Amino acid sequence: MLAAVVVVVFSVSPSPVSSVPHISERPAAEKAQPHSTGSARICDTANFRVESHSLRCDARTVADRCESLRKHLQLKWLGAESSETWSARCIVVVHARRETYQAAIGRGGEQTFGSSIVKFQGDRPSDRRIDLLVDRAGTLSALGHELTHMVIADAFPGSQPPAWANEGAAVLADSVAKQQLHKRDLDQSFRSRTFFHCAELMQMADYPSADRVPAFYGQSASLASFLVTIGGSEKFVPFLKQASDHGYDHALQESYGIRGMAELQHRWNGHHSATNAWPRLAAAEPRF
Repeated sequence: MLAAVVVVVFSVSPSPVSSVPHISERPAAEKAQPHSTGSARICDTANFRVESHSLRCDARTVADRCESLRKHLQLKWLGAESSETWSARCIVVVHARRETYQAAIGRGGEQTFGSSIVKFQGDRPSDRRIDLLVDRAGTLSALGHELTHMVIADAFPGSQPPAWANEGAAVLADSVAKQQLHKRDLDQSFRSRTFFHCAELMQMADYPSADRVPAFYGQSASLASFLVTIGGSEKFVPFLKQASDHGYDHALQESYGIRGMAELQHRWNGHHSATNAWPRLAAAEPRF
């Protein structure tokens, strides 16, 4: 009997049309290493196949950047770089035009710059794909966000991590400018009383209605940032697993010494009030 196929789809939060995130150049010390094979259009590495349809993005540079970011994000969220290659190589498609990007990902492609999907056959990934749109600044500003989803998915084989945690961690790989926009949305949700109580946010089975999506992304990122600040990023995924097995109250006490949701709410309120920006956990994306 064939194992059930589980499909997990992620997409970055909408970017306000009034702003374009600034992404800094990659430092010289992080220049791509010559371990990839391919051309400016298609390139294969151990864990990725990059197909670039943009003259502004060399597939070899993007592929090497994907390998570097994968290691970085594994170390941050899973505690160690994996020596194992992905059994299902991740397909990364770089789009030059929004029309082709939107045709590839469907709903949500009108405003986003990245989308990712993981399919599981049983408890093993059978397909991985990331679609990226080159933004007006000539960058792949969603790469770190979407690759965070891919790395965290490895820790939840055949299932899906909580939506707030998945998106919160991914936002911490966005540019500082985009994080500030999410924080602006969170601040606005407090003024309009559309924010979530921590218990409500953390126990949501799916994404909220469209009118609360800005608050959802902003608060998810802020809550993830708070937990990373007090316990380090390496505790985050084990905390989520413990919460799945024993509930959030138990996991908060064991992982962070927080006595349940009421204390979390109180301490997070103080963190939100005192924090002007969240710590980025991924290196800035290169300009192509």
